[in-house]
Amino acid sequence: MTEKAISNTTPPHYSAADQRFHNVRPSVYLHMGWRERLSVLRRLLFTARSRMPEQRLPEVTPNWREFLKPDTKTRVIWFVHSTLLLNMDGVTVLIDPVFSASAAPFPFRIKRFQPSVVPMEALPAIDVIVLSHNHYDHLDRVTIDFFRDKKSYFVTPLGMGKTLQKWGIAAERITERDWYEECAWKTLKLTAAPARHASGRPPFDHNRTLWCSWVLQSPHETLYYSGDSAYDDHFTAIRERFGPIDLAFVENGQYNRRWPDSHMTPEQTLQAVCDLAPRTFVPIHWGMFTLSLHHWTEPVQRSCALAAQKGIQVLCPRLGEVVDSHSLSAPPLWWMPFVPEKTSVPFPPASQDTAYSENDSP
Repeated sequence: MTEKAISNTTPPHYSAADQRFHNVRPSVYLHMGWRERLSVLRRLLFTARSRMPEQRLPEVTPNWREFLKPDTKTRVIWFVHSTLLLNMDGVTVLIDPVFSASAAPFPFRIKRFQPSVVPMEALPAIDVIVLSHNHYDHLDRVTIDFFRDKKSYFVTPLGMGKTLQKWGIAAERITERDWYEECAWKTLKLTAAPARHASGRPPFDHNRTLWCSWVLQSPHETLYYSGDSAYDDHFTAIRERFGPIDLAFVENGQYNRRWPDSHMTPEQTLQAVCDLAPRTFVPIHWGMFTLSLHHWTEPVQRSCALAAQKGIQVLCPRLGEVVDSHSLSAPPLWWMPFVPEKTSVPFPPASQDTAYSENDSP
């Protein structure tokens, strides 16, 4: 199924010659000498503690009765980083679930700030698991193993089905989609959409599988999930094809000037949100793992300041809190007590295109 799907693919983001996917626009590769590479690696490995919270983040035990209550409004639980649980028109959708203690091939690397607010055993029955790509902070073997004997259905971009089958998920429980291909589940329509990123897990696996964002539509609402993506014109194209968008979950964190094709700065995130023009913006891809050199609160600080300047509605729920598609964050914002007293990141003006913190310097 997977090999046939890819072999029959002839869009501009796939090369049949080398059997790899790629971004439509040429990627930007920044040359780093070996000294800079070692410096970045050393800081990522040995200084992460200084960019993490010093005490446990506030949590809310999910109110499952409230979450599962029938409603035309989508109910949402953010399990931090990019893991989301939705009740959308009575369908439970789990997106990019990572419940492991780390987001790396080795358990001693890229550890969570703290355990998940609830164990996987406490989750309600999950109808659909949606995956955006195969990086470790989005595709977690331990979590997939938990769902191996459940009845949950998997929806993925092209190529990921082979991995899931290797991990014991039956082929009939997997649907793969290319960009702008859709599938239906009960009353929902799920459409894979473009993203500017990459994929890969083991050596020599670079870009063998596709990466994507997702548009989720019920009879009442349209939601957008960015997955991981650098900034490009696909956000405008998605709004033109699927708008108006009610709720947009857009990546906001783990950026660095050295990987401009992987993640967006807060300024780029807000531009993407303006392109999408949702009713409400939810920042994701922050709050639980340290995958870059900025302080863990820096992305949400900057994006919320920029959103306020632009008059954009923002929703930043607490860990485990049940909110719905019409909720808004009420001050005080829960992460503010964790902001360093002498933050090195001034709030940039709304007109500033791209800003990196001093932590991104060599």
